[in-house]
Formats: sequence, C-alpha cells, structure tokens
Amino acid sequence: MIRDLSKMYPQTRHPAPHQPAQPFKFTISESCDRIKLFQFLQAQYHSLKLECEKLASEKTEIQRHYVMYYEMSYGLNIEMHKQFWRPRWDPASEFQRIRGITGPPAGTEGFSGRTSDPRTEEF
Repeated sequence: MIRDLSKMYPQTRHPAPHQPAQPFKFTISESCDRIKLFQFLQAQYHSLKLECEKLASEKTEIQRHYVMYYEMSYGLNIEMHKQFWRPRWDPASEFQRIRGITGPPAGTEGFSGRTSDPRTEEF
C-alpha cells in the first residue's frame, strides 16, 4: 500500500484548490474576454434551445400525421377486404333475372317439377 499521497496524487495532475486568502487575479482584458465568451456561450445555448423546441414540435406534428395516415390506411385495408370477400356475382339472382327476361327455357313449359332456384331442387 502506498503511504505517500504525493505519489498517488501528484500536484501536476490535481492542483490544489485556491485558498480563500488567495483571490483570483485577472486582468481587465482577461475579465472582458471571459465575459464575452460567457455571453457568446449563453447566446449559443439560447439558439440551440429554440432549435430543440422547434424540432420537438415538428416531431409531435409528424407523429400526429403518422397516426392519421396509419388510421386511414387501416380503414382502407378493412374496406378492401370487405369488398374482396363480398360476393361479386350471385348465380341464383342472376338466374332469376335472366329467367324473368327470357321466360322459362325452351321445352320446359310443361314441366312443373322444376323450381326457379336450382340450388333448392329436390330430386
């Protein structure tokens, strides 16, 4: 174990803090430069903060649009599936329509055992 703390924490790496009896000594030009740097950093912070707020509001708007488009897409998809699975052509109703226009098929006038709907025929 190291007992000498100066070897563990050399002064060049961690300088000792200023004592209250030793005030900071800056020249006027150094103080002005530090004030200018602080004002520059403060202005930069303010502009970055405004940009961040603008980006956050744009993000919220884009998320709102995404949800709206998602809902529209989902609704359209549901409607497409409804139309796809809806019967496009009903043979029974088509048969009734054609039979009503043309009358019974030729040679079946005297045959009364045939119903109008071939699906409900009984043999």
